[in-house]
Amino acid sequence: MSMIYLGIPEENVLEKHIEGIQRYCGSNAKVDSLASQYVHKLGMIIKRSTHELDLDDQASIRMWVERNKKSIFFYQDSSESDAFILGIQTEWQLQQMIRFGHRSLIAADSTFGIKRLKYPLCTLLVFDSRQHALPVAWIITRSSAKPDVAKWMKALLGRASSVEPGWKISGFLIDDAAAEIDPIRQGIYLAVLYCFPLASS
Repeated sequence: MSMIYLGIPEENVLEKHIEGIQRYCGSNAKVDSLASQYVHKLGMIIKRSTHELDLDDQASIRMWVERNKKSIFFYQDSSESDAFILGIQTEWQLQQMIRFGHRSLIAADSTFGIKRLKYPLCTLLVFDSRQHALPVAWIITRSSAKPDVAKWMKALLGRASSVEPGWKISGFLIDDAAAEIDPIRQGIYLAVLYCFPLASS
């Protein structure tokens, strides 16, 4: 759904969706047809709905956050002293993070929209038993300042620990050499590994 919101063509979204289904269910014409209907229906819903809930962007975001409280793990409105931060995680994503992130790695893909979007999107990923990457949270912000990273990181990991006491990760992969890693090291006491993207957006 987030891909459609970002303006990615429905054909591309459908292709990715079917790829994901086939990994777990194999090739099935009926399932592919249902997936096509599902993606098309989502596209129609989004086209019919308005993205601007209010003429003021900040008010629009506040309204969206209020409507989607269950999927928000951290929200900080922008002000003279604070940077805008929006952390999104659905219940399904939380369960996958708990299942596959425990004593394993979480990776941050922070390269999407760096050049095109006003607020870049950082996707956090875990790896399932087949080593397929699963998106388990999104952070939308321009700030990589230490206090801001610490805020959303603490909220995200605290959310998992509140569901599964004793839950912890073994390491954190980042693709931004300029990123603040102290909040990761100090806040959750783990190794931080650098990985380099093959292409930038």
